[in-house]
Amino acid sequence: MIIEQRVRREIQKISGIDPFTRTRKREVVEARGLYINMLYKYHKKGCSEIAKGLKVTHATILHSIKNFDIYVRFNPKLKEWLEKALRSEEDIIPIRKEYIKDKLDYLKSKDILELSTIVRDMYEEALIEQNRIEEEL
Repeated sequence: MIIEQRVRREIQKISGIDPFTRTRKREVVEARGLYINMLYKYHKKGCSEIAKGLKVTHATILHSIKNFDIYVRFNPKLKEWLEKALRSEEDIIPIRKEYIKDKLDYLKSKDILELSTIVRDMYEEALIEQNRIEEEL
């Protein structure tokens, strides 16, 4: 429940909207979608768990997850809010890994190739460093 409260506070701070407000106003629905999307994609919370906190059904959560890209298309502020909220997260490394995975589908083939070269080089450097440390022990 701590993660949910932290995400809720962050969204309220960034957007000025409480995602728990029970209304169908577009801006609240989009803020709620942001809240649901963050918990589902970046914190690995299940639909039922999120639904319980919002006092809705799991179908409502699935609907929000499926429609989040549409919300972002019509309200570019959501993308900005997501970026700000993710930057403020305390446990940043696992969240950044998920963020990177989420964005891979939008990259061009040449960018994927370039990125894979960078990752391979970084991985090899990490292995060399790890071997050096093990040898010192």
